[in-house]
Amino acid sequence: MQTKKTAIVTGASGSIGGACALSLCEAGFQVLLCYNASEKKAKSLEFELCSRGFSVYAQKCDVTSYEDCRASEIKAAEIFSSVDLLVNCAGVSQIKQINDIDEQDFDFIFGVNVKGVFNATKAVVDTMISKKSGKIINIGSGSMMEGVPFMPHYVASKAALVGMTRSLAREFGPYCININTIGPGFTPTAGAMENDSHKISDANRIDGLNAQLRSINRPAEPEDLTGLAVFLASPDSDFMTGDMIMCDGGVSMY
Repeated sequence: MQTKKTAIVTGASGSIGGACALSLCEAGFQVLLCYNASEKKAKSLEFELCSRGFSVYAQKCDVTSYEDCRASEIKAAEIFSSVDLLVNCAGVSQIKQINDIDEQDFDFIFGVNVKGVFNATKAVVDTMISKKSGKIINIGSGSMMEGVPFMPHYVASKAALVGMTRSLAREFGPYCININTIGPGFTPTAGAMENDSHKISDANRIDGLNAQLRSINRPAEPEDLTGLAVFLASPDSDFMTGDMIMCDGGVSMY
């Protein structure tokens, strides 16, 4: 009997993280649901997936802490025996003009979106190197292709993520570890709609700018990303690494 593979999904209490976790379960993975912002949502997802017969476990993890990320990797190995896949879904956004962005805002965005991915990746890579196999999927953003206004620190963090993906793909390639980034367009998740005093109106403004360029004329949904995530987690993508694959309804074409 073939041993099930194990995935760690950060940001699992969010819309994109939760959708990815469900699809990975349906694809046969055991999943460690890492959450920070909402224990209630993570535990609810854990209950839902367990009730459907899937193997999941919810684990508190602040990705800005390497110790938390390492503890999550240890927990996944303890419960499920190994770690084969990391999906870096944990992320934050903020819609502000540059004159309104202070140092704390900047550090918050980069702390989660860049340092968080670095920490989570560092926590699992020794296990993957020892097996000479593994997959890492980052959730990036098409904003770094489009130059979306009113969120320069967020756009810069996602550009940094692409650079990190390419660098680590070179470093991990000799160990048969694939690392790729998915580039969604603006997706009106709960997190995207709840970040500052202008919340919904500003988020709708960004979505409106995105919609003007979108070839497929409907809003993006978290589930639009899951098929690509499952593909990148599968052996079918074994010869792909260092890429950002766009999944934005045709906003960015290159």
